[in-house]
Amino acid sequence: MTRLRSEVVHGLDTHRRKDGTPVPVEYSAVLVPLGDRELMLGVDRDISERLRAEQAQRERMEYERFQALLLEQVNDAVIATDLDFCIRSWNKAAERIYGWRSDEVIGKRVRDVVQTVRYMDDDAQGATTRLRTQGHWKGEVIHRHRDGREVVIEGSVQIVRDTHGTPVSVVSVNRDVTMRKQAEEALRTKEEYLRALVENGADVIAILAPDGTMRYLSPSHERMFGQTPRERIGRNILDVIDATDQPLVQNLLVRLLEQPETTIIMELPVRHADGSYRILDITATNMIAHPAVRGIVVNAHDITERKAMEKQLLHDAFHDALTGLVNRALFLDRIGKALERSGRDTARHCAVLFLDLDRFKTINDSMGHAVGDQLLVEVSRRLEQYVRPGDTVARFGGDEFAILLEDVTEPNDATRTAERLCAALEAPFAVAGQEIMTSTSIGIALNGVEAGARPDELLRDADIAMYQAKRMGRGRHAVADPTIHVTIMERMRLEADLRRALEREEFVLYYQPKVAIDGHTIIGLEALVRWQHPERGFVSLVDFIPVAEDTGLIVPLGAWVLRTACAQLKAWHDEGLPQVFVAVNISAVQFRRTDIAESIRAIIAEVGLDPRFVALELTESILMEDVNATTAALHELRSINIGHIEVDDFGTGYSSLSYLQRFPISVVKIDRSFVSDVTTNAGSAAIAAAIIALAHSLKLAAVAEGVETEAQRQWLEQHACDFFQGYLFSRPLPVAAVTRMLAATTVEA
Repeated sequence: MTRLRSEVVHGLDTHRRKDGTPVPVEYSAVLVPLGDRELMLGVDRDISERLRAEQAQRERMEYERFQALLLEQVNDAVIATDLDFCIRSWNKAAERIYGWRSDEVIGKRVRDVVQTVRYMDDDAQGATTRLRTQGHWKGEVIHRHRDGREVVIEGSVQIVRDTHGTPVSVVSVNRDVTMRKQAEEALRTKEEYLRALVENGADVIAILAPDGTMRYLSPSHERMFGQTPRERIGRNILDVIDATDQPLVQNLLVRLLEQPETTIIMELPVRHADGSYRILDITATNMIAHPAVRGIVVNAHDITERKAMEKQLLHDAFHDALTGLVNRALFLDRIGKALERSGRDTARHCAVLFLDLDRFKTINDSMGHAVGDQLLVEVSRRLEQYVRPGDTVARFGGDEFAILLEDVTEPNDATRTAERLCAALEAPFAVAGQEIMTSTSIGIALNGVEAGARPDELLRDADIAMYQAKRMGRGRHAVADPTIHVTIMERMRLEADLRRALEREEFVLYYQPKVAIDGHTIIGLEALVRWQHPERGFVSLVDFIPVAEDTGLIVPLGAWVLRTACAQLKAWHDEGLPQVFVAVNISAVQFRRTDIAESIRAIIAEVGLDPRFVALELTESILMEDVNATTAALHELRSINIGHIEVDDFGTGYSSLSYLQRFPISVVKIDRSFVSDVTTNAGSAAIAAAIIALAHSLKLAAVAEGVETEAQRQWLEQHACDFFQGYLFSRPLPVAAVTRMLAATTVEA
């Protein structure tokens, strides 16, 4: 046997077949010596199939690597399981969607990792049945994330079969659609909200074609206009617009079409099915370029009631609620316009009449406010009947009315109108089944004649003139006097100064002695207030007391007088001077206060003076104003031990003897108008003598005021008058002078 001389050589090569096609081969060859020659022995093996198998394996492995890479890159969870649903593959998306890492779930059953909350369109049994019978299942399901939150999954489950059709695995592809579902739900909610707004809102939403044809109307159209949307859709908007407003609407459409996406806001009356008009607040927007709209979108808000309310509020702001007449604000405005017209035409004047009903307070208080209100309404209607159509009748409140007369050519035009009105209002009024009588006082002011140039000045002057008419009696009229305004302004300045005077202690008391009729014995002092104005000097009582009474300042002033007089008298008594009494005048305003007795008692007690040394003087007219109330008040004053209650200015009023007997008074004072003439006028002497006799018959003392001559004193002494006061004995004196007088003069207790 011949030994091999060389090793075996292996390799690959490509041979060709007889037909020329290449054949890949794997060969093995060796050299074998054979004599002097060498023989090569070789074996070739066709490896075509093996190479094809290796190539297929490489391609399969590459594909698997590609698949694995792809699975890691996709956003869907791809889960592969065996037929028992044990997890064999779990990609990165599955880790993100469910919160479990791949190494934590491989080999576990799916149900142990992924908890199904519920199926959206199916149930667990139905899904399983379809998977087994049909080999696949698709649907939406809610799974629970590892952290407990719910995840909405759009899933697809497929049974994988081999080439023979045998099931080998199950693959699930699950997409997280939670955010999409949330967005869809939000969009659906928003759409439902908008739909609800459109279908149930009070406003009407309309879409118009460029030519104004109504293409869409929201359901609220029926509530607003009494017709269903179907009944109006297809008609032109101009069909429901009043002819006078149609040019405005046409212009609106033109403007909208000229400028895309332009919005125009306006108010427009639109016809209701019943023929009435609803006033709409309209917002129109050009949305023709919008593919979902392609029209003019109109939002219409019904403001009919609001407009009616605004109109009513405007009316109420300038009209009296009770009578419907214009009020002060509108009246002044009309005066202003009348004055402007007069300024352009000097031949045309205007006049203001200011009216105040006489006795209205009495009627209102006695018959009730309802009757009073009805009377005011009837007066309003009557006034309107007696003026011209172009004139204005106004009510300012209470029983005050005013009338503006225009085109007045002469003052007599206004006075004649006032006379007609006075006569008209004196005719009885039928109210609440009974006749009521009243009258009016009228003040007249004419522009450019007696009155001011501004509306408020004209009205002011008419008001002042009305008070002049009232002083003349009922049912009278008076024309404004230019000097009256000066008087009024002076009074206003006096009132302002008077208010400050109390704070600045500008008042001082003077005292006038009351003397026995023999002229030697002082029995008391009357306290008389004086006002020392820093600029005017002493202001007369006649000037400031009426102002104090009208403004109510008389109450604090009267309290100051009483307190100061009592304190001064107490000081004189404490100094050992004769114990005379002090008399203080009480005004009607003070006397009618319900606490008059208590306030006087408190002041006297505060000072520490014996009330028996205090006398109160009241005029005859005050006492007779309300006899029953007067009697009660006087008895109450007596109950606090007031020393004297004196009737001042006796003989000037209308006292009744029966009433005088009822009043707990102790002194009557004869008015100076009688005393000054007792020696020269028989009538005055007779009255003075009668008063003295009357006083004595009622067991009252008689005091004569204003005694200036010895002859007057002697006459009074001859007729048994008890006391007197006047310049004959002493003028009113300041405190220091009275102190010296008391120290040197005989006093009768």
